[in-house]
Amino acid sequence: MSNVIQVVAFVVDKYNMTLYKPDGTEHLIKQGDPLLRQVLEIITPIIQDGGIAEVDLGQHEDLGKEFKDFEAKTGGLVQFFKVLKADAEKFLAQLTGNTDIVAPLALGVIPSKNPAVTRVEVKRKDGDAAEASKAKQNAAINEVLANAKPTSSTEFKAPMADQHDEKGQLVSEGTETIIAKVGDTVIPGVEKLAGQFEYASKQGNSTIGMENFLRRLGVVIKERGHSVEDLLKFLERGDLPIADDGSFVAYKILRKRGDHFVDCHSGKVPQRVGSYVHMDHSLVDPNRRNECSNGLHVARRGYIGNFSGDVCTLIKVNPEDVIAVPEYDANKMRVCGYHIIDLIADSDYKSLKRDNAMTDNMAAKIQLGKALAGEHIGITEKVKITEQMGGGVQVTQVTNRKEAKQAVAKQKATTKKRVAEAIKTKAKDVQSDDAVDPTKLAKAVAKQKAAGGSAREQKALEMFAKVSEADTPRAKWAFANDLVNFKKAAKVSWEKLGISALQGDNLVSIAKTEPVFTAPVEEKKPAKAPAKVQTKAVTKPVKATPAAQPAKVDREALLRGLMVKVVKGDKKAAQEALLLKKKSKKSWEALGLTKAEGEKIVKLAAK
Repeated sequence: MSNVIQVVAFVVDKYNMTLYKPDGTEHLIKQGDPLLRQVLEIITPIIQDGGIAEVDLGQHEDLGKEFKDFEAKTGGLVQFFKVLKADAEKFLAQLTGNTDIVAPLALGVIPSKNPAVTRVEVKRKDGDAAEASKAKQNAAINEVLANAKPTSSTEFKAPMADQHDEKGQLVSEGTETIIAKVGDTVIPGVEKLAGQFEYASKQGNSTIGMENFLRRLGVVIKERGHSVEDLLKFLERGDLPIADDGSFVAYKILRKRGDHFVDCHSGKVPQRVGSYVHMDHSLVDPNRRNECSNGLHVARRGYIGNFSGDVCTLIKVNPEDVIAVPEYDANKMRVCGYHIIDLIADSDYKSLKRDNAMTDNMAAKIQLGKALAGEHIGITEKVKITEQMGGGVQVTQVTNRKEAKQAVAKQKATTKKRVAEAIKTKAKDVQSDDAVDPTKLAKAVAKQKAAGGSAREQKALEMFAKVSEADTPRAKWAFANDLVNFKKAAKVSWEKLGISALQGDNLVSIAKTEPVFTAPVEEKKPAKAPAKVQTKAVTKPVKATPAAQPAKVDREALLRGLMVKVVKGDKKAAQEALLLKKKSKKSWEALGLTKAEGEKIVKLAAK
């Protein structure tokens, strides 16, 4: 839905960004709304140069669409509602049975010897415990839904999350939340799972995994409501989808020790692919304020780069085994159990340490798909930790490891391969964003003015330099196209970008005419015509072979130009790039491209 407005000025304070339209009216964007930074990046250089900026706020209107789509796909088995946070918190208090603490009281004389005991039978006033609990739960659900807004309501949009500054201090607190209703279970705070719901709706996968996950959360929330809140916080920026059985996939870093692995902390807990490592939940510290404490630690991608170990394993964690997530580091959590289902390849581990998704290649996508579908090794042994610091380890064999692996191999042979992609996390670009510091913003704008010219002008001049320095016609054409498109997006004149009108016309002319692709196979043509080589007129240039040296430069420039089109989805450009690479008999890296860019070319060319 498009919602374009013109902006002539803006003010950012601690709580809002105020956009001023030409007619004097205002439009507010709250601090923490991801739209704020996006709008800021667009309008700052334009308004700084004295122009009028046009910005489309339409994307803000669609927030919450992932919940509507998921609800529709489940046929209403899962329903979403937007409610006040206060109502959700009250519901949790009623559900978990939290009551006021009785004040300290002492009555009677404490004897030195045991007196005669008078037995008194205390009966519950509310009758059968199970029925009372059920009635209490239904009443709590009805109460929280009384003022809720369903997905069909025009007021149903993703709520604003709590906003914190760089020191973790609360800047502004969101007042609303989204709850999911599955049967007689209600889960608050599911706006944190927007990416998971969208993935399940759009990837062609069944919604069964998320449905099972929500049902399992419903059991946990009655016992440890804070654990559910922590789990949602952990998954908010995680990039691995929920498995079909309702468990979630995470990473565990371990060290090698002979034919098995050990934990990195104590080095006392032996484990391998197939192990279920666990401890009693009483041994796990539930205090969120303690960042490093007792318990089994598992991680999402954002933490792996900060942790050293020999191998990275793929694990499954049951929602019931989650205990706590550190208040100031949601990249890891403390659990009381995890099942090691696979070993991640060294190359993928290195990619994860650079904070890249593990599904950058087809093998990893298939590996993740199998993990989600349950096509992995079962529990072959249980490794129980009975003391702190990895002490009192008890290992119990459940099944023969060889038999377990054979069973999985047989299942894989008869099952269609399922490919899974990592989720593009929405925590930063949909749910919330860090508050923009007005003081820092003012200093940044002042610095740009002092330096002369806007950041946009600087960018344009850098792009213009690439056009001027291009080694081949095709590279020049590609860079010119980029600059012309940049100018169109900025909606300003060439002069505003620091480029003269005459230079601008020349750029447009270059961008209009795409050079004809010439495969490097022509370098071999002189060898096919020996008669010409023998003549004196041709002998001298052949001896010098001036084209041989620049060939590499031309090839790299050609590939870089083709890569610009590949990024835009041009299949023909991908096929040309692949042909160029095959003719050169060199790696992508030797030709000036990264491995990831090469894989993208191969994938697009094969479509």
